[in-house]
Amino acid sequence: MNDSLTARDHEFTDVVLLPDLHILPSVVATLTDLQVADIANGCGPAGQKFDFIPDRPLGIDFKWSCNRHDACYHFGRTERDKLIADLCFMWNLQVDIHMHRHAHPNLLTGMEHVAQERVGCDYFIAVSDGGDKAYWADKDKPASV
Repeated sequence: MNDSLTARDHEFTDVVLLPDLHILPSVVATLTDLQVADIANGCGPAGQKFDFIPDRPLGIDFKWSCNRHDACYHFGRTERDKLIADLCFMWNLQVDIHMHRHAHPNLLTGMEHVAQERVGCDYFIAVSDGGDKAYWADKDKPASV
């Protein structure tokens, strides 16, 4: 472990595996659903006139994962925190996809599996590549980033 990490840094680097196989930084894992609801808006950017990013693409419920990702962005402070938030989000979307498949084992074809994997990747890419504005809102972005 890096001795230069502060206690606050450990809130993000200490990633917790939840009983349902989702993962979160410990600072977010300890939040109640009500606390998350106060800082999250589901899937897609906050403040949009229209909600054009669905919380349930192809019938898979991504809202829990999107809300926790919003909470990660709320508490994150560094570029490393954003990376951890985005990677946890990618993992959690995969958990959501596989839980949906497990709940509906006979409904899906191979092509539907591919489409589900693709939409999970698209959600991850959207935040990984396009989430800087949302992440750095109300924060001081380091000049070197």
